[in-house]
Amino acid sequence: MSAITVRTDIRPGDLGYITYLVGIIYAKEYGMTLLNDIEVATFLTHFIQHYAPEKERLWVAETDEHIVGCILVYEESPGVAHLRSLILHPSVRGRGLGRQLMQLAIDFCREVSYQKITLETFDELNAALHLYDSFGFQLTGERFHAEWGRPVREVQFELVLSNSAKS
Repeated sequence: MSAITVRTDIRPGDLGYITYLVGIIYAKEYGMTLLNDIEVATFLTHFIQHYAPEKERLWVAETDEHIVGCILVYEESPGVAHLRSLILHPSVRGRGLGRQLMQLAIDFCREVSYQKITLETFDELNAALHLYDSFGFQLTGERFHAEWGRPVREVQFELVLSNSAKS
């Protein structure tokens, strides 16, 4: 496999391919349905329609001109960033790419003076949960729902970047 590159310019096809990547991976590995695809596509559409590059960012990892992963940050509220859509194709897992993408996102949040980063995921994503823990994210809540096509336990986390941030 060729080297993995990470870029931040958003190109035609990126949003569709990311939706596809999340859809096929989550269906195969976690039994998600088209409801998950709809949620991801709706979110990404909203993200790009309101994209503010000075405080939001999408990192796209690719190899051989194929997207193999991504992560994005958007402004949840003043001073609070929200991390979303960390996904890695199975062929690139275990190579440090998730850690690299997380570090890029956290560094960006610090550069633009966010005080806190929040995220949600579900409790079956063990590698992601371990990664978030290794960066110091703290569990702040949970809820049970079936919005992605089957029942899940969604967990919320935050990482305080500044002492002035309030939970």
